[in-house]
Amino acid sequence: MAIHEHNREDLLHEGRNMPWRGECVIDGAKVIVGFRSQGQASLFCDVDPVFQFNRQRELRRAYFNGTRYRAENGRLIALTRDSRGGRVEFDAQAIDSTLNATLVESLRSWLSAVRMAAETGAWRVEGEPIESFQTRLRVWLADLPDPPRVAAAPNV
Repeated sequence: MAIHEHNREDLLHEGRNMPWRGECVIDGAKVIVGFRSQGQASLFCDVDPVFQFNRQRELRRAYFNGTRYRAENGRLIALTRDSRGGRVEFDAQAIDSTLNATLVESLRSWLSAVRMAAETGAWRVEGEPIESFQTRLRVWLADLPDPPRVAAAPNV
């Protein structure tokens, strides 16, 4: 997962792995929703949080409150950066139920805001006409389970 510690990249214009993407300002935050060619979606809420989904609409990766997470056997695992012998590696650690609930509630809140913006928001879109993007977004949101399930693995 590419994490942008500061705004270096314009994902709306440069998010080439997401051929269809849109940007909308929600509560002062620049929110970008992008779709890969096989339907996988990513939700970027400013720089943090970031939520990425697989084709089955399961959460596969997240970046939340400065920490990276990946899906593993239906649970979220925190990844802590560690420098070993000149190489950066990540130590994986299970998260407790309180942190998991906080992350899921944040995701649900952002999804609720995106649902509202899908109907009424002023979207800037790349890759397709705005009407097609909004339809794609509304269909994806309608098919997303509540609460979203966590994938078995972090890959797309």
